[in-house]
Amino acid sequence: MKKAIIFLVILILFSIGVNAELKITQETIKDTILPTQTGLVYLKITNENFFDQVEVRYSDDFWRLKIEPRFINLPANEQQSAKIHLYPLNNAKPGDYVVNLIFWSITDSKIEAEYPLRLKLMDPSKAIGVELLDKRIDPRKKDFPLKIKFTNNYDIPIKDLKVEIKNRLFNLRKTLDLEPEEEKIEEFLINLDPSIKQGKYPVEFSFSMDNKPLVNIDKEILISHLSEITKDIKKINRIFSSIKEIVIVNGANTIAEEQYKEEFSGFEKLFTLIKPEPNRILREGKKYIYIWDVNLEPLESYEIKIIKTYRGFLITILGLLILVGLVYYWFGKEIEITKKVLTMRKEKDGISNFKILLNIKNKSKRPLYNVKVLDKLPHLIKPLRDFGTLKPASIKKTRMGIALIWNIPLLSKKEEIVISYKVESKLPIVGRFLLSTATAKYRNKHGRIVKSYSNKLILFSLPSFKK
Repeated sequence: MKKAIIFLVILILFSIGVNAELKITQETIKDTILPTQTGLVYLKITNENFFDQVEVRYSDDFWRLKIEPRFINLPANEQQSAKIHLYPLNNAKPGDYVVNLIFWSITDSKIEAEYPLRLKLMDPSKAIGVELLDKRIDPRKKDFPLKIKFTNNYDIPIKDLKVEIKNRLFNLRKTLDLEPEEEKIEEFLINLDPSIKQGKYPVEFSFSMDNKPLVNIDKEILISHLSEITKDIKKINRIFSSIKEIVIVNGANTIAEEQYKEEFSGFEKLFTLIKPEPNRILREGKKYIYIWDVNLEPLESYEIKIIKTYRGFLITILGLLILVGLVYYWFGKEIEITKKVLTMRKEKDGISNFKILLNIKNKSKRPLYNVKVLDKLPHLIKPLRDFGTLKPASIKKTRMGIALIWNIPLLSKKEEIVISYKVESKLPIVGRFLLSTATAKYRNKHGRIVKSYSNKLILFSLPSFKK
């Protein structure tokens, strides 16, 4: 019986050993590198069963790995870390690589785990960009500031990058740190023999890291005497504005004088900002001529900036339009009313009666309710009972004459109605006779009472004379 129990325990332990599992996770620090750089990754190994000791092995033709530690003690259900340095070999070409790591159990040779370590080796010939910002050098100038732009073309940092710039005229050195895809402008002061022959000269840029060559780049530089006066004019056009920059350079060895002129119309002058101010301004007709008198030392420059902007003017106009729109929105007339005389009966002594026509139109895009129309007649004129389709709601005698009032319950959007009625003059009208304006009263969308007025009418009649 005891032997059976011992055998069962051994069988269980063996089963646990066979089913033991190693879990591996990666923390990437630097798995994309240049041939002169060293990669670095951290691996975390978890033992989910009994105590074990693991050895990390690998075999690869293009990479050398330094694994710390090589032998890892893994207590049951615990986690340990391994630090791995990655060194590309000389035969490694740019591209993607997979290095297979094998985690082998020392306590049980049947237990092992494989982990693919993915790496990328970048092409060194494409890593660095170089641009000479000074296209030519004047050998007569002392401490000439040669500006060079260096570009990291990759999205990995490049630290402790040594650059040597050399040709038969000068030899320059510098150490750079470039962040991913960074552009950096460096300035080098150079002094050349003023009598050197003018022309193009090759320049070699040699880059290295950790005393290992990375890449060589060949450029060309022009050695040339600058002309006495040069003008570099740049213009930038934007929406409702423009910027004009004028740079005047004295490339001679002596002091030089130069005059620069710009013309502006009276309208342009109002919206132009100038730095610096001109020495004088002349007016010729409708034009204004700005004049700068420039005195320059050898190799000195002078900059003029002219900024034209119509934004303030346009913003003011836009503000006024918005204000007018708001005023119209709040107080604008939505009803248009016109007054006409349609027919007149003329006697020999003057006008005796005529027909008045009121045209009421809803100009808005909404219906208007309870519109009241008022027309007034002087004492000399009285209305006849001959009204059109719309009869007045009331006819009242006032101190000034007679008031006729019509009620329109609904005036639909864009609707137009006509009110007509006949009047009779108590005495024949001779000469000039004035009819007052008619009024339409309603409430706008904000509840305000608004009145619209018609035009005034003037009647004119001459008496007839018989021989």
